[in-house]
Amino acid sequence: MKTARRPLLVIDGFVHVQAAVEGPLRELKNARLLLDTGTRNTILDIETAEEAGYPASCGLGVARFRSIAGEEVGYTVRLPSLTALGRKVDDYLVACTDLKGELNIDGILGLDFFQNADLTVGLRSQHLELAW
Repeated sequence: MKTARRPLLVIDGFVHVQAAVEGPLRELKNARLLLDTGTRNTILDIETAEEAGYPASCGLGVARFRSIAGEEVGYTVRLPSLTALGRKVDDYLVACTDLKGELNIDGILGLDFFQNADLTVGLRSQHLELAW
């Protein structure tokens, strides 16, 4: 079992994590994602997806999904990998939609990222720990 521990970053009451989105040419795009286990699938902001090399024309199709913002419409792409909290998940399907606004985030790290893993949020100790 692998374990990674990171400092807890809370901005305006939301937990944020640093991530690396792997582009189609294997380059990495750094992204700040809001951690939301109430969102089923990971979502990238369209601008972040485009900067990583995934414009809508590369999408696998139209997607309808729910997020912290409510019902969303966008497109899906399959990333070679997404890395966050020390864990790299290969061949990772994400949704893309316009998330820019008051939260100023690059995306939402959803519950799907934590499949087959244990996530601990230490509010008193100010850390996140992921074991997989």
